[in-house]
Amino acid sequence: MSTKKKKKKKKDNHTFIDKHNRPIQSISKDFNSYKLLLSELKEFEEEVITLEQPGNNAKYIKGKSKGIHTILGDEILLEAELKASNYTSIRLKLFSKERIVEGVPFFRFESDGPAHFNNIPGSDLQLVQTPHFHKYESCGQYIAYRPNGLSDDNTAIQVLTDIDSAITVFCQESNLKTTKNNELVVNILPSELPLSQIQDDPNANHSF
Repeated sequence: MSTKKKKKKKKDNHTFIDKHNRPIQSISKDFNSYKLLLSELKEFEEEVITLEQPGNNAKYIKGKSKGIHTILGDEILLEAELKASNYTSIRLKLFSKERIVEGVPFFRFESDGPAHFNNIPGSDLQLVQTPHFHKYESCGQYIAYRPNGLSDDNTAIQVLTDIDSAITVFCQESNLKTTKNNELVVNILPSELPLSQIQDDPNANHSF
């Protein structure tokens, strides 16, 4: 009589997040660890994140930078994206492969796109327009929010649709710095800039 060996289930070392973006118990059970992941200092060797178009027909210009969480020791990946046809369309994301299901950010920013409904148990349904940030609440639910001072739509749009100021606020909200205690900055390669930003307009001093 032959006996089949039962396959051992692969242990899942991810602490937190469901890849389908559903509320999960492990956040509420260990929310202090998630707060530590988000709030404590994450240091990056490279000060400049260079954005370039990955292909001739790519819709976004992209850049990445790797850092280290100074308390947990996790490798942190920062991804930045701009829509090639509209530089006010910004996406910023933070990943930790040691704790998060691959491909799911633990913190992110979007300058445009649809509004987000915060549906937190025990609270009223809350609508948050873009631009906004996303983080997890203690119930395990992904929520959208705006930082203090940016709740007004006009102010938020003015500040957070510019990549330089958006990356500054993003770094403040998630505690990102370089190893030399400088702020991270974004550099768009000249070949990716609109023509008007890399050369003078030859017709600027002529009237028609």
